[in-house]
Amino acid sequence: MGSVRSVSHEPPNSGVETVGPSPVKPTTNPGRDCVLTVRPLPSPPDTTRRTSTGSSMTSIRDLLGDTLAVGDRFCLHVDDRDGQLVASHPHAASPMDIAVVERLDRLDEQPPTAPIKVEIRDRIVDDRLAGRVIGVDCGEPDNVSRS
Repeated sequence: MGSVRSVSHEPPNSGVETVGPSPVKPTTNPGRDCVLTVRPLPSPPDTTRRTSTGSSMTSIRDLLGDTLAVGDRFCLHVDDRDGQLVASHPHAASPMDIAVVERLDRLDEQPPTAPIKVEIRDRIVDDRLAGRVIGVDCGEPDNVSRS
């Protein structure tokens, strides 16, 4: 018969106890200096934030992530504002515009006359979200100029 043993370096009857409820009680093996102890695995920690009333809480990062759309790609109309290519954010709730600063070499002209495909990056440039050119061929723009 196979058995599972956890060996403790404590001598028998040394006061070593199991932690938490256990289906098996510690036993000693006659003539050996080991104790068999079975302990339940700890439960994973609860990472859900809760308010004082116990309800779950949405973090500001979750709210901003949805509003800013970091990592999402949009077909955007881009303008030149003070020497920088800038697009208004396609989400009206976003507090920031998009500065298109990466992969500008893919553009035939600056500013482009037609909408371009832009991916919103996870960094800020001159108080705007950074954007990366993904493509120059896209349909109708997702943004409506707020300027």
